[in-house]
Amino acid sequence: MQNTIFKRGDTWSYTATVEFKDENGNSLNTSNIGIVSELKTKSGKVIQRFNTSWVNPTAGIFLHKASSGETAKWPLDELVFDLVFTFNNTGDIISSNPVYVKVVQYVDNS
Repeated sequence: MQNTIFKRGDTWSYTATVEFKDENGNSLNTSNIGIVSELKTKSGKVIQRFNTSWVNPTAGIFLHKASSGETAKWPLDELVFDLVFTFNNTGDIISSNPVYVKVVQYVDNS
């Protein structure tokens, strides 16, 4: 389980690396793997459907983003997302562990 604190109204940019291996232990190129992610309340209400894309499929690096305008609408609450990977050639689905995001109010220091 991973936890992070995020200030509402900032631009959300989440980058990570994943590695999938075949039955022989060889790393798979992720270009044939679809990825989706939604930020939800603990009760399951969808808050944000992330724009998710592979930055470097060979290295397994992906990025998902939300604009500052989108995150300005996020509730001040603990939210959760996971990542759902779909293997296009087999239809297999693998989900990540959840990531918990505590959304806090921006404090203006000006």
